[in-house]
Amino acid sequence: MTIKRKKSWTSSFYNAHNLKKCGKCGEWKDKENDFNKHKKSNDGYLYMCKKCRSIDRKNKYISKRMPDPFYNTKNIKKYIKDFGYLPLFDEYINSNTKYLFKCPEGHIFEMRFGNFKKGQRCPECYNNYKRGESRKLSYNEIKEYIESYNYKLLSKEYKNSSTKLSLQCSEGHKFKMTYNSFQQGSRCPECNINKKRLSYNEIKEYIESYNYKLLIYEYKNIHTKLKLQCPEGHEFEMAYNSFKWGIRCPICFYEKNKKTIEEVRDYIESFGYKLLNKEYKNNYTKLKLQCPEGHIFEMAYGSFKWGQRCPKCNINKRKLSYNEVKEYIESYNYKLLSQEYINVQTKLSLQCPKGHIYKVKLYNFKQGKRCPICYNNYKRGEPQRLLYNEIKEYIESFDGYKLLSEEYKNNRTKLLLQCPEGHKFNITWGNFQQGRRCPICFYESTSSKPEKEVQEFVSNIYDGTVINNDRNTIINPQTGWNLELDVYLPELNKAIEFNGSYWHSLPTNNDYTKQEQCRNNNIELLTIQEENWTDNKEMCLQAIENFVNLQEGN
Repeated sequence: MTIKRKKSWTSSFYNAHNLKKCGKCGEWKDKENDFNKHKKSNDGYLYMCKKCRSIDRKNKYISKRMPDPFYNTKNIKKYIKDFGYLPLFDEYINSNTKYLFKCPEGHIFEMRFGNFKKGQRCPECYNNYKRGESRKLSYNEIKEYIESYNYKLLSKEYKNSSTKLSLQCSEGHKFKMTYNSFQQGSRCPECNINKKRLSYNEIKEYIESYNYKLLIYEYKNIHTKLKLQCPEGHEFEMAYNSFKWGIRCPICFYEKNKKTIEEVRDYIESFGYKLLNKEYKNNYTKLKLQCPEGHIFEMAYGSFKWGQRCPKCNINKRKLSYNEVKEYIESYNYKLLSQEYINVQTKLSLQCPKGHIYKVKLYNFKQGKRCPICYNNYKRGEPQRLLYNEIKEYIESFDGYKLLSEEYKNNRTKLLLQCPEGHKFNITWGNFQQGRRCPICFYESTSSKPEKEVQEFVSNIYDGTVINNDRNTIINPQTGWNLELDVYLPELNKAIEFNGSYWHSLPTNNDYTKQEQCRNNNIELLTIQEENWTDNKEMCLQAIENFVNLQEGN
């Protein structure tokens, strides 16, 4: 027999008047107008009024990003002053805090620095601009400016800098262009094409100046392949652009760099390995090798030269012992209940600090996965996050690393660290736990020795700003990723690129895109080939010095 529970007079009263209680603020409000149906908030309240929900929604947009050490008050104020604005605040907190600004016209307004950086400016000046009170160039001013470059303005009216105007160049070509584009340096497209296009005789003269022969009688453009003959008589096809960059006969290059079986054997045996083959073809053909432990395996000479060794020894070397696994797991206050460790993909029985027993792979544990019961409790509102002291103790357990941040939020928020070499960098706790370390040390360990010599030489002969491995100036339009310039001189608008023989001989390199983007950004690029550097280092250094000093003199 079921007993029906009587409704209290209060609930009957509120139901009769179509009211419902908010789970956040506790007030009774109109069910139809003040609530959103079937929506649950982050805090777990099923019935939340619209007012409380808007507050809850704003909390989600609090920035999770740790402040960048370079974003200090001094740099922020300098950035604002560069645009002619005056900062009226004493201290910079973050990009979401509102600050007082003073525009060049004297208007004082309030704005977030994040919005200022995105391009927003004085609202009063903007409103004046929309009402037509801003300074607009007249037709005569536009005409005078264009004709100062020996161009003619054919349009009878000027609207704004984004509307196309009819122009005529000094050669009589008529075309359309916005005033904004003309002001930024764009000119007659037809003259530009005629100026850039080389004649067949010019191409032939340039190629034959290197003792090469041009075997075809037609030239289309710099990307179309030409049939050439090298001084040794080898015939091959190559685009003029590639030839101009310094790429020459591939057959000669292969024969010059091809190693003999004796050279390969001597190199391999210098590491205690044995070469079991009697013939060597090229870098990519696999050779039969024997390691010092007697394991026989196959590997390409190129892979061996880049540091790869016996795979069996590598597995044995990398495999952790049971005691090492136990020590690692117990460093996180977990207990290892399994009596045997096989490999990183085999599940182990663990016990968390709260006493929950579960199974997990060592690989997943190292990736940061922990007790699923504790995680479910966390989702239900019982957080089990790591403490700041635990994070600091783990990071500083690696010799020489220091945690400079004074607060830890979560494993996706960047922390400020210092490596044993004194480099400061930002990294998330999750990435550090997965084995990532100082990016500056990583770059220094992977850069080629000749490339470093070029960078040091430029720093010695030039007193201006030298940016090594710049990735902020040019972008690959096909991928959207930044391209690297080995040496960039921003004050001279010059760059130097060092092309290694191996990587830049592959068909997948970005050399062409890099050259094109430098031209589009008016950056003059000097390319040094590793082959030339090896043959005549002094000549290359002299070319670099002339390249830098010539621009300085201008």
